[in-house]
Amino acid sequence: MDTKLVTELIVTFEKLSELNDKFKLSFQADHHLPVWLPEPFNCQQRDISASSLTKLWNEDDGNYPLSGIACSSSETIQLALDLNQAKDTFKKQIKKIKKESAQSNTRASKLIEKIIANEHGRSDVLVTALKNARIGRLNLLWCYKHIQVLPPGLRSISWTWANHHKEINRVTHKDALKMLDSLESDSTKLTVARLLDAHPEHEPLAYVKAINPQLRANIVWVQDNEIKRKPVVTSSIVLSQDAFIPSKLKWANTESHNRLSRSDIEIHPEPYIRALNLHKYIAQQGAR
Repeated sequence: MDTKLVTELIVTFEKLSELNDKFKLSFQADHHLPVWLPEPFNCQQRDISASSLTKLWNEDDGNYPLSGIACSSSETIQLALDLNQAKDTFKKQIKKIKKESAQSNTRASKLIEKIIANEHGRSDVLVTALKNARIGRLNLLWCYKHIQVLPPGLRSISWTWANHHKEINRVTHKDALKMLDSLESDSTKLTVARLLDAHPEHEPLAYVKAINPQLRANIVWVQDNEIKRKPVVTSSIVLSQDAFIPSKLKWANTESHNRLSRSDIEIHPEPYIRALNLHKYIAQQGAR
């Protein structure tokens, strides 16, 4: 692998880490501004929010709210935007290294371990820097996740769970045979192969994939004396550019979000091959 790519990876991570620390300090310095978090996070809300928003390492995992809202200064907002750009740059560099190594499906932690293990041809300084950066122990989902900044002039915010349905895809007999490779147990593979042999080759099966519900926030704000509305997916605590929490605020309820889509009527509710989430179609027109 090109040594330059590894060097650039270290540089982009160091920039991300530096901005992450600066953002955290600036966010904590905004202690005079209000924060709202759902129960039971009623104490030390700004400290909890700061830790939640700046997670990078696997060991940073803890009990944090799904979302919330924190008023922030203009300096903190700008640092959040700069940090988001640094996250994008780091993500691109990880993709470059995966592409260069022809291991796009390999976990980054494993890939970094291989790079460190293969020290031949690299300077001691570079290898030491890569080890010290501990990039292989990062939680990349957190490293990639943007800090969300809401528009100024916020008038209301209400969280809700998006009612996602199950995703259903048509699977041919040939496709189903390829899915056998994903099974680890030889005995399970044998059982599944027998079930596929017993199923008519010309009749497709339905692969049912459960989609996790999304927490969204419906926001209302004023822009140029005009009322604006839109839903936003909230992956963490969101930042408000205002000095106050809007008076109209509502947290999501806990109702069930696992309703089946209408297309589920066309397939048997119980899977034909549970190990692969494959169902039989009730009617042939469902396979079209």
